[in-house]
Order: sequence, then C-alpha cells, then structure tokens
Amino acid sequence: MIHRGLIGAAAMLAVLAGAVWSVETWAAKDAEGAAAYRETRQVRPLSTRPPSGEAKREMEERIAKYLGISREEVAALVDQGVKHCDLFPAAAIAKLSNRDLRAVLEEKTEQKTWRSVAEDLGVDAEQFRREVHRILPAAARKGIWLDHHPEVVSKSIAEYLKMDEKKLEAMIKKEKVRPREWLKAAVLSKISGKPLGKVMAMKKKSSWLEVATDLGVSREEIRTEMKRLRKILKKHANRWDEEHRETGRETGQIPSHRLSENLLGRVPA
Repeated sequence: MIHRGLIGAAAMLAVLAGAVWSVETWAAKDAEGAAAYRETRQVRPLSTRPPSGEAKREMEERIAKYLGISREEVAALVDQGVKHCDLFPAAAIAKLSNRDLRAVLEEKTEQKTWRSVAEDLGVDAEQFRREVHRILPAAARKGIWLDHHPEVVSKSIAEYLKMDEKKLEAMIKKEKVRPREWLKAAVLSKISGKPLGKVMAMKKKSSWLEVATDLGVSREEIRTEMKRLRKILKKHANRWDEEHRETGRETGQIPSHRLSENLLGRVPA
C-alpha cells in the first residue's frame, strides 16, 4: 500500500486530472462530433487503479518492456502480492543497478524508503528520479494520492454536496469505487440535482461521457463546479498535510512542495 505521505497536498492542483480529461472529452464531442471524441480518447493517461483486468495487463506490460523481461514474470510477482505501486520504483532501481527485479523488491522493508534502497544498491538519487518519471507519467503519480486518501475525498464531497460525512463514507465503502470516481460523480450530482448514489449507479452501466449527456450537463457548468470542488479538496488536503507534517518528517515522507520527488518517499510493502 502506498504510504499516506507519498504525495503531499500540493498535488491537489491536479487532483481532478481524471475528471478534467472527461470534461475535455465531453467538450470535444459537443464541438466536433464523434471523430473528435475518438481522437481525444487516444491520449487517456495511464490508469493507476489497483491492478485488475486491462489495468493489470497494461502495468505488467509496461514494466516488462522497460526491463526486457516477460510479462508473465511481472504477473507472477503481482500474483504473489507485490503492489503495482512498488513495481515502478523497484523496476527503476533494478535497471540502474543491473539487478533482478525480485532481488530489488526483497530489499524493501517497512523501515526503508525506496530512496534508501536505491542508495544502498549504489543508484544515484537523481538518476532514480528520472527513471521513475520515465515509466510512470506525472498524471498517474498525482492521481495515486487520491486513491490512498479516501478520507480527504469524503470530507471534500460531504462539504461540497452538504451531505452527512458518515453516510457518504459508508456509501463509498459499500460501492468499492475509486475515490477519484466519486469526485466526478459529485460534480454531476451537484449540477443535475440527482442524488450522488444514483449518479454512480448510472456510471456502472455507462461511461462518464454518456452519464453527463443523459443528465443534460453542459461543459461550462462542469468547469465551474470543478473549480469549486477543487478549492474545497485543496483545503482539506492542506489540512491533512499540516496534521501529518511532523509525522512525515520522522518517517521520511516527502514534503508536499517537492513534487518532483513524489515517488522517492516512503512506500511500505
């Protein structure tokens, strides 16, 4: 599991990256028709959801190609319990140190940061940073933060929609949907007046584009509401960052303003 201090509150400047992509997709379809929509879909960023199905295969193939090994070898590690978030920094260290991926993963302990592992294996910190950025896009690195801070997401949505936070937390836990998806649903719920749970139910059968279209939501409405939600989200993220700042320093977490190193912090197995 990614440590809660992996990416700090400053990452909230881009926390709605997935939702922004969706808005641009809707806008493209409205402005230029289906052809523009298909073109926009081709640049969708790398998924960061837990490895399963297409996302799992995509991650395994990316790591395998980077290291010049078979996808089956990477898949075996995932099946044995290795987190996909650990595979990226481990792969960078393996490549730079000319070591086996499994051997590098075995070097990681609860007490060690990935930066410490790199240093122990003779890998320069700057080289490590560059390699990680090569194999894991910035949008994905930032998006990871949301998936591992569901309490920040629930507090933000509860304030935004004026919902009971405990009720919202129970809903999110029951549905087992990534926190980022709830942010998109919250925006559509606010604009359309449709209950949040019903918006999410619509998403189970359709794409976000189709849900927005069915609800009659306009591009400008989405942009306006996303700005409002982003401000609320940033406020709660900053609050979380302040509350955990001292703990983060003690355990080797990266301060929120050093986003260029956001995968070099503590990433427990």
